This record gives sequence, C-alpha cells and structure tokens, in this order.
Amino acid sequence: MVKEALNWAANMQSIRRVNLTVVTQQEAAICLYRSLGFRIYGTEQEAFLKAGRFYDEHLMTLPISSA
Repeated sequence: MVKEALNWAANMQSIRRVNLTVVTQQEAAICLYRSLGFRIYGTEQEAFLKAGRFYDEHLMTLPISSA
C-alpha cells in the first residue's frame, strides 16, 4: 500500500516530496521507510502523549523525482 501511494505521488507533478512521522520505537516501520528511500531529517521530542507516556517521533522525507 505504501508503494502504491508513492507511485501515485510520483505521477503528480505538484508533489516534490513525501513527509511522514514515525514513533522512534517503531524500528520495523523505520526500516521499511528507509528501504523505500526515506531519510530521517529530525526528531520531535515528546511529540504526543498516550496513556500517560510521552513519545518522540522521527520526521522522515522522500524527495519525489518528477518524470
């Protein structure tokens, strides 16, 4: 599903990059996004609170090549 969304974005001339956030503890998701070409460009500390605990999030980006 992620690859389909990225293919769709690549076909849209107005889209230059895709950004996402992922909880820093989600190592499998981070590996998946990196395998698709995303890179971490920052980390937001205490991005959200869930069940009394704060979680950090990585900010990730993927430049889209225009055809």
